[in-house]
Amino acid sequence: TFYRVLQFCSEEHAELRDHMRTNSAASWSRIQLAQKVVLEDRQNTEDLREQIRHLRRDLQILSSKAMEKTIGLRVRVQRKGVEGRGGQSRMSHRSSIEQAELQPAHACELNHKSLTHLAMLGNHVARRERLLREIMAVDGIPWGQAHTVLYEFDRHRETYYWLETLPYRLGITSAITAGFGSTLLVFWGPAAGWYGFQIAGEELPEGTEDISELTVNQVGTWTWSWMEPMIGVASFVLLCCQVTRLKMAQLNLRTYYDQILQWRAKRLAKKFPGYDRSMLRSWAKQFPEVEISLIPTYERQYLHKGPTLGCNAPDPDDIVHAVFRSDSVLSAFWTLASLGLVWTRKAREFLHPYIWELAVSAQRADVWAVMLPTQMTSCMPSSVAIQFFLRSGLLHLWALCGPGKHGNSCTPTSGSWQYLHKGPT
Repeated sequence: TFYRVLQFCSEEHAELRDHMRTNSAASWSRIQLAQKVVLEDRQNTEDLREQIRHLRRDLQILSSKAMEKTIGLRVRVQRKGVEGRGGQSRMSHRSSIEQAELQPAHACELNHKSLTHLAMLGNHVARRERLLREIMAVDGIPWGQAHTVLYEFDRHRETYYWLETLPYRLGITSAITAGFGSTLLVFWGPAAGWYGFQIAGEELPEGTEDISELTVNQVGTWTWSWMEPMIGVASFVLLCCQVTRLKMAQLNLRTYYDQILQWRAKRLAKKFPGYDRSMLRSWAKQFPEVEISLIPTYERQYLHKGPTLGCNAPDPDDIVHAVFRSDSVLSAFWTLASLGLVWTRKAREFLHPYIWELAVSAQRADVWAVMLPTQMTSCMPSSVAIQFFLRSGLLHLWALCGPGKHGNSCTPTSGSWQYLHKGPT
């Protein structure tokens, strides 16, 4: 019996030893796993700390860049010798070489927000770049290949270009021809004589056998009797057209130019319905640039470079101001000279030996006042003088001396060199 108890105890001891050995192995495995997890957590913690350090550094760089681009967050530098904290007491910000090297050189380098803002302001290059990005998104092609699709758009857009611009070309040709022709018919002897004899049925002035005997001014005096109604009516018709155009603009009524652009936009959007309609329409509302030879330069001829970034549809108001500014001085001088020739006695006496045929038989001012209508027929009718003064003089001065553009002397101050480093307001 004692032997059996010892045997039973040895078996139990062996079983307990095996169980303890198994528990010890399991515990060691759990310890190793825990140590591995701790090491991995420690490594992840180090990686996270390193990422946080990089993120903090990137945020500092980003905030510094944002502060450099934001006027209100830049470092304030007090101007020497100036007291106070106003705008005149601090130094203006100057761009660095690094900032100058990073400025965009092409419209493709601008972001979507900038392009959208420029496109809403009417910039054609921005609209072109937005359409290129729309082509890239729809067709899944890179920027360079998107130009091939854009060239196809341009070919379809300019299909009826010559027909659309035919009225403008006819108007330019007619205006130039009428301007030169009217000048020749008034002052050139052969042309004036042919028109006067064959069409107007007029005769030469008394005491004149051949038109070659007349000077240029005498020819103008002779032809003015039948040329004045035509030129005056033509001027009045043009004035009525200008007033009509002004009222159409005030009513926001579409002109022929606007109608043609709308038709071009609708035709292109209908031909290519797979692309954004607004982008296509806004890009299509632009005529190509035209050289002095009246030959257009289509957009596809610019290749990948595209037109100049500042290329834009001309503003009619800018065109009017440019025309007024170009000949305002000449028009004002001629207006004053014409009024002087009509109503100033000394001017008539000075030019009398050259252009006046009437004998100066009276020297008194009251007699000259009585003879005023007769003397005016030799120079310029009063109605034409008043009309020319109102249309050329006052209108040019009013458009030229607008607020913020020119001074009272009609001298423009928009040149950048006149403002020095300060620049315009």
